[in-house]
Amino acid sequence: MFTQCEHCKAIFEINMREVTIAKGMLRCGECHQVFNGSKTLSTNMPEPYSDKSLESAENQEPKKPEAIRHTDIITDNNKKDSTNKASEKEKPRVIKGIEKDSDGVRLRLKTTAVLLSLLLITQVLYHYKDEILGVNRYEPDKIHMVNHNVFTHPIEKGVLLISASMENEADFDQKYPILEVRLTDSQSKLVALRRFMPNEYLENYIESMLLKKNLVTNLKLKIKDPGSKATRFQFNFL
Repeated sequence: MFTQCEHCKAIFEINMREVTIAKGMLRCGECHQVFNGSKTLSTNMPEPYSDKSLESAENQEPKKPEAIRHTDIITDNNKKDSTNKASEKEKPRVIKGIEKDSDGVRLRLKTTAVLLSLLLITQVLYHYKDEILGVNRYEPDKIHMVNHNVFTHPIEKGVLLISASMENEADFDQKYPILEVRLTDSQSKLVALRRFMPNEYLENYIESMLLKKNLVTNLKLKIKDPGSKATRFQFNFL
C-alpha cells in the first residue's frame, strides 16, 4: 500500500501494520514532519503533486515524481524507541520512584525483622517465666533440718515415727524437696536408707504447693525399725 506526505509530497510504500501501530500518524523521512498517513492511504501510487500545484505548473518546468520510499517512514513509536535506546547508551536509565520504593521495601523488611525478634523474645520469656520469676528455682542446699525426734510408734509394732521441722533459708519460695533418711551404726556404716516424696511426709500435699522462704514447716514420717544396729539418723534434702 502507498501513502503520501502532505507536507513535501514524498511517496512511501507502507503496510497496514505500521499504520495501525502508529494510529495513522507517521513521520516523514524527508521533511521529518508528522502527517496523517491514513488520509492518503491507497493501493495505487498517489500523484506526486496536489491540484493546486498542478494549476501553477504551466510556468514551471515539469518535475519528476518523487521516488517511492520503502524505509523512510518513521512512526512516533519507532522514534521514541530509538531515542530511548540512544539515551540508554549515553547514560544509565533512571526510573523515577525506584529509590523511594527501595527505601520503602528496606523499611518494611527492617520492621518485619524487628517484629519477629520481639515475638521470639516474648516466646522465650514466656517459656522461661517461671525460672525468671524464681517459681521453678530449686536449691535444696538452702533447706535445713531445724529439729527432729525419732521414737517407736505407739500403735504399730516394728515401726519408728519421725517428727521433724525444716526451714527454707533461700530468698525465694521453692518446691518441696525429696527427703532422704539414712540410718547408720556406731561405725557410721549404712544400715538402712529410705527416700520420701513430699506427699509422704506432708498431710494434704498438693503438687503446686511451694516451700515458703524463711518459714519453718513441720513433717512426719514412718520408717521400718532397723533394730539396735541403727544408732544414728542422717537427713538429706535432694
